[in-house]
Amino acid sequence: MKKQLIIGITVLLFSIWLSGCQSQGFMVDRINEEPTNYVNMTEEQMNKFPHLKEAILTNKSVETPPEELSRLQGILEYYDTDYIYYQNEYYEIGFYCAD
Repeated sequence: MKKQLIIGITVLLFSIWLSGCQSQGFMVDRINEEPTNYVNMTEEQMNKFPHLKEAILTNKSVETPPEELSRLQGILEYYDTDYIYYQNEYYEIGFYCAD
């Protein structure tokens, strides 16, 4: 319960921070070594994150709606990681905010 409250507050603060941005999105870097902790993303799960999927497939930063950013941030916070595993590759996920 305590961890869920902390995650909820973190996601709320992150959402407030993003609301002041002109544009926000994902930055994705493929990494060669398996990280200690990561989220395994299936194709079905990735369909819920179309902008993340686009960033991975194009290897570019992608502007993303706040709702999608908040959902992914919540998942990564819950698992205490910045990494995902998708299609046999590991990726480090970053977020950006530009005015």
